[in-house]
Amino acid sequence: MTDRVLLVDLENVQEVDLSAVPADVRVMIFYGITQKKLPAELVVQAQPLGPRLK
Repeated sequence: MTDRVLLVDLENVQEVDLSAVPADVRVMIFYGITQKKLPAELVVQAQPLGPRLK
């Protein structure tokens, strides 16, 4: 079994649809020092990922 991880770089890609992430994929979101807030829509989409989100 392969461990699959989706890496999201918010400095380069601001529009992400986490609702389309398969159940067997972990998600890691990276953001820059100049980014003060995460988009509210992204936070709402991330909630169902639970421990699969870093």
